[in-house]
Amino acid sequence: MLRFLLLICIAISFQACEHATSVCGCVVVPPALQADFPSAKALNARLGQGVNLGNALDAYPAEGAWGVTLKADYFRWIADSGFKSVRIPVRFSAHALVDSPYTIDSVFMDRVDWAVKQALDNHLLAILDMHHYDSLMAHPQRELPRFLSMWKQICKRFRDAPPEVLFELLNEPQDQLDAATCNGFLAQAIDTIRVLQPGRTLVVGTAPWGGLGGLSALRLPADTNLIVTIHYYDPHTFTHQGAAFEDGADQWLGTTWRATPAQRAVMDQDLATLRDWSAEQDRPVFMGEFGTYFRADTLSRALWTEYMTRKMDSSRISWALWNFSSDFGIMNDTTEAWKGYLMKALLHHGSNPLLDSILGASTPIDAGVYVTMDDFEDSLVNMPASARKWREHQGIPLTDYHSNWYTFHSGSSTLLSGDGTPIHDYKEVDSGTPPNFDLLVGPWGSEGNGVHVKMRAVADSLSPNPWAGFGAGILGGYDSTFVDLTKLTAIQFRAKGKGDWCMEVISDTVSSDPDSTERWGQMSAAFRPKTEWETVLIPADILAAKPYSKQAKQHLTWEDVRKKIIALEFMNGHCSGEQTDTTSELYLDDIRLIGVTNADLGM
Repeated sequence: MLRFLLLICIAISFQACEHATSVCGCVVVPPALQADFPSAKALNARLGQGVNLGNALDAYPAEGAWGVTLKADYFRWIADSGFKSVRIPVRFSAHALVDSPYTIDSVFMDRVDWAVKQALDNHLLAILDMHHYDSLMAHPQRELPRFLSMWKQICKRFRDAPPEVLFELLNEPQDQLDAATCNGFLAQAIDTIRVLQPGRTLVVGTAPWGGLGGLSALRLPADTNLIVTIHYYDPHTFTHQGAAFEDGADQWLGTTWRATPAQRAVMDQDLATLRDWSAEQDRPVFMGEFGTYFRADTLSRALWTEYMTRKMDSSRISWALWNFSSDFGIMNDTTEAWKGYLMKALLHHGSNPLLDSILGASTPIDAGVYVTMDDFEDSLVNMPASARKWREHQGIPLTDYHSNWYTFHSGSSTLLSGDGTPIHDYKEVDSGTPPNFDLLVGPWGSEGNGVHVKMRAVADSLSPNPWAGFGAGILGGYDSTFVDLTKLTAIQFRAKGKGDWCMEVISDTVSSDPDSTERWGQMSAAFRPKTEWETVLIPADILAAKPYSKQAKQHLTWEDVRKKIIALEFMNGHCSGEQTDTTSELYLDDIRLIGVTNADLGM
């Protein structure tokens, strides 16, 4: 008997010693005290607005393989921007033995531990999410012991973590892991975790794919310390248009979301369903993923994102955007600059005047106040006052109407007229080659004359991401004077065509300092013209610094540079820093600067 008691004492002492230090560098919280942890509802409220750190620890075969390696700065930037939490997707299954005892690699666990510590050090709640467990989806019964074993190991590793660390049991159950099977697996996982972590808040999702439709089949145990998570990417043909990982997604390119009554009604109903289910079941809910692929046009992405987050915030639904970086991301991987228009949409910094006017929350953008930058008519009667003023100042004959437009392209790329004639770029013109932009102007407008241009982007050793485009100075050529466009509310034009395009406002490169001689900063917005004429309205508020520009590196916004604007350009669609098309075509007409008058331009 004494020997038995001695063994018990040794075991207790060993456990106490283990709990004397924290594996993740956090405050030590012995399991016995987890009864004092906040409730799931309290923690869900604190999750608030968050972001996913995807494509990093969930990448295959290892972090960095998908172009993202987590940095300590990321967590600081996320916290400083106003986010309250991060969801950390982790592919544990790629780093664990396939046979018993299914040990997770200790070096990899150290890296996961580091990520959790970074979140906590920056006062962010962290959701540790078991992500991309593909073999469990394909062979549920075979993988069940491994699934449970990995959660035992995770529990032991993070047993001392504070309540701000939550466990998400499994991302997007699918394939052979149907709802009935998934319900059983989740129940077993919860029982397994509760032995070691009685008070930890757990996050559980629905089958299939974590969607809203899976709520009706979700069966949860009596455990009250659970948060239910849902993923939302509807309409899928909009949010995933052009996605490289999805077959047939290119067919959806050009799908827009403009907050029409019908579009809002669908989202309203879906979020009401989630809110009502939460109330009826007395379960807190968390929107663990939502977002838009970068091939969607800038305006639609901004409207969809802000309408979605406004509705969730008003319903007190916590959320985490997919994703911090990569193709759905709000951070450019190369420049490490925020995509300003999405940050505004997420955290409501400033306003979205177009959405506000759609919702009746403000006075609509007055499209009746404008300066015509160009309607491409040769009549002197229709010549924009800004163009007339500049020509008079430069001594250019008023009959030489289109002399202020210039073209540009990378080495092997070019712009072509409708019949295939190459158009000389500004460097060739500067060298004495006669400009031939007029070949792009003819009876191709929505009414009368317009521009018809074809673009061929060809990569070469100097330009791996080829580009081509055309533009004009607000008051003349590309080297004309800066103008103050503080009153600009939107840019409107008529367009049709194909391919990805980018409209960009050219400004002072560095800042709004009126004494600065630097120029050629780029504030841009992506659009994809339809096959039929449409009026495109791009609010100035969603213009964002173009990745790779000095403005992006300095985190400047439209408000920072709008007093020093020099030109307007249209070019192939790499507003987000990615080359998306090798060929594009654009018909363009009636370009207007909305909210600006001739007096504002000094005329």
